[in-house]
Order: sequence, then C-alpha cells, then structure tokens
Amino acid sequence: MQRIAIRFFVILVVLGGGWIAYQLSDVTTCSGPKAESWANASLQRMDDSTNDMDSITDYTTTGQYNALEKRAKSRYIVQQNETAPKCLKELQTISTDTFYYEWKAFESFTDGYFDESIEYLEKAISSYENMEREFYQLAAKYKWDISE
Repeated sequence: MQRIAIRFFVILVVLGGGWIAYQLSDVTTCSGPKAESWANASLQRMDDSTNDMDSITDYTTTGQYNALEKRAKSRYIVQQNETAPKCLKELQTISTDTFYYEWKAFESFTDGYFDESIEYLEKAISSYENMEREFYQLAAKYKWDISE
C-alpha cells in the first residue's frame, strides 16, 4: 500500500512540475495560458466596446452617454493594469490607447464638448485600426489559428 502512495505522490510531483514549467515557458513564446488569457480578456473588452458603440443612436440621451463613459473608463483602467506577455507589449499599448480615446470621446460628449468628442473618436478609430494591423502581424509571425 505504501508503494502505491509513493507512486501516486511521484506522479503528482511530475504533473505539478510540468504544469509550472508550462506556465513559466509562456513568457516569450506568445502561446500558452498567459498569452491566451490576456488575449481572451482583451478581446472581450473590445467586444464590449463595439457593443457600446453600436448602441449609439440619434436618440441616445446624455444619461446613456454617461453610462457609456463609465463603462469605457472601466475598460481603459482594466486594460491599462493588464500585464501582457513580452511578445504582446506593443498590442497592449495600442489596446490601452484605443480604450483611452474611447473613454475620452464619451467623457467629452457627456460634458458637452462635441468637437473634442469627435477628435477623440477619430483617434479611437485610428488606434483600433493600428491594433487590428498589429494583431494580424502577430498572428502571421506566431502562426496563430485565427479562423473561426
């Protein structure tokens, strides 16, 4: 019975060591749990941002813009505090900028600075295009499967 317990313990140690090695090896390879976790969280925030932008109509009220502003600010703060793997640092910077400009566009609109809001919105769109370009360059470099 003692031999079974020892073998079980050895198996746990080997599996645990393998899991730790997998976690640590992810720093520069741009694949694995760190990169996937960062990407999934960032893509979810981008989806939320797109949904917020799509919700705007000619009838969107100031109160609704205020709610959009708060959500955009929250996305920006979360993205800014993310720690991206080394290979995703540039994408992290561009993503953070995109969320910042989106937040500032909503904030300016809520405060009644419509021209400033348009300027921030244009910067957000430009930054989003840069982010998309960077993503596809990384996908080609690291041979990500991005087909759906």
